[in-house]
Amino acid sequence: MNPREAVRAVLLGIKSDLADYQQLEGLLDTQFRSALVPNADKMSDVSAAILSVCATLDERRRERTRLVQALTGKADAAGMELVLSRLPEPLAESCRNAWSSLQERVLHCRSLNQRNGELMTTQQQVLERVLYGEGRDVYAPEGYAS
Repeated sequence: MNPREAVRAVLLGIKSDLADYQQLEGLLDTQFRSALVPNADKMSDVSAAILSVCATLDERRRERTRLVQALTGKADAAGMELVLSRLPEPLAESCRNAWSSLQERVLHCRSLNQRNGELMTTQQQVLERVLYGEGRDVYAPEGYAS
């Protein structure tokens, strides 16, 4: 792949990631709603879809990292900025905006995932307390062990 094709692949990957992160956001919202009204079948389906989208996003991220490394010698944000700085100006600004939007979507999806994880962890803890108790006799006076 020549440098021009590599830059094109990086830019197309960003565009594809933007669409996939929008899809992931919807899936994370669906997961949250499904956790609020427990529905095991729906949770299983949405979890499988989330894993699939995340696998695609991770594959694209690895490819982008590889291409940026090949183009600039840097596999980090500085390398990506160098790739974008080499573009003609009208295109460079558009691509910087897309890159910035992608970074914002990543952070937003990360926060949604954190929210979902906290909800499911709390639900699991409540379920364990209901099923197994809190490790002490609830009906015993304080300070007395059964």
